[in-house]
Amino acid sequence: MRSKQRGFTLLEALVALVLFAILVSGSALTMKHLLRTQTEVHVSSIVLDQMQERLQGVVGNPSSTSGDVCASINKNAFTIDGKTFHIACHTKTSTVAVASGVTVNLKWPILAASSTSQAEADGCADASAVKDTCYIVGN
Repeated sequence: MRSKQRGFTLLEALVALVLFAILVSGSALTMKHLLRTQTEVHVSSIVLDQMQERLQGVVGNPSSTSGDVCASINKNAFTIDGKTFHIACHTKTSTVAVASGVTVNLKWPILAASSTSQAEADGCADASAVKDTCYIVGN
């Protein structure tokens, strides 16, 4: 009989293999989460860009100064990454004092998008039912 042991036993190799598998699966889950988050951020960026382009198209067009900016905005739904985003517009009015006794009514459009439904987009635009799933520009 030898007094010194050489190499690994089967149990030690099995424990090392299990630990390695746990580390690899943890890394894979982390990468999956990071890729999903990156996709969500990219989609959010595209949705906000779409909404800003629609607002800028109306503001830069002198023929759209009919008073109702929301009537001039393209509110057609669009699809990104398999999700359809519904668009809604609401005009917000605020009274501002410019001089003593002189007030001016300011109007500006608020554009909202939701991938859930048109009703949710409408609620987000007029601030009656703002949800976490809405994208809002102009508020």
